[in-house]
Amino acid sequence: MDRAGIKRYEAKKRLRHKEDFCQITEHMTENKYRGSMELVAKNLRRYSAAPGYDLSILLDTAVFIFLTGNSDMHLKNFSLIYDGGERRLAPAYDLLSTRLVIPAKDDPEEFAMPMNGKKSNFKEADFLKFTESAGLNEKHYKRAAARFAKRLPAMLDLIERSFLPEEKRCQYRELIAARAARLKILPDRV
Repeated sequence: MDRAGIKRYEAKKRLRHKEDFCQITEHMTENKYRGSMELVAKNLRRYSAAPGYDLSILLDTAVFIFLTGNSDMHLKNFSLIYDGGERRLAPAYDLLSTRLVIPAKDDPEEFAMPMNGKKSNFKEADFLKFTESAGLNEKHYKRAAARFAKRLPAMLDLIERSFLPEEKRCQYRELIAARAARLKILPDRV
């Protein structure tokens, strides 16, 4: 456990090999923003021992990074971890809201890498299209949206109880509620 109380998978005594998606896609580190969410999905489908499951986790991660305003998820933030001879999507990391510290006027992009050829102005249709391009079906997205709709009250409560100044707590809650509405994650559940 680290000081934040988050159990880190790297902290286990047994070391496991990990490759980030810069390595997997043969991108130099300085080109970590030159990938796309579709490139990550394509390589997950190719290399994961459980591609359907890992792709559904990738979809959840994409929804989460959008809702929370993380516009810095790049190829080095997605990895495959080797466990028992199998490659699987590593637990997500660097999950933070860049929007809280970098206003939209200074960085209008909502994603670091394109999804459906764009980095901002996402709507539910964009996530449905990404879901399809990843080889999943609409039900996968609908289930992900339902999970987030169910968890949004707890997310917002956690923000309210956080150490953030009141202004940032309000900004964060408004950001999540507005983005949830754009994805048709029902605001009345928020």
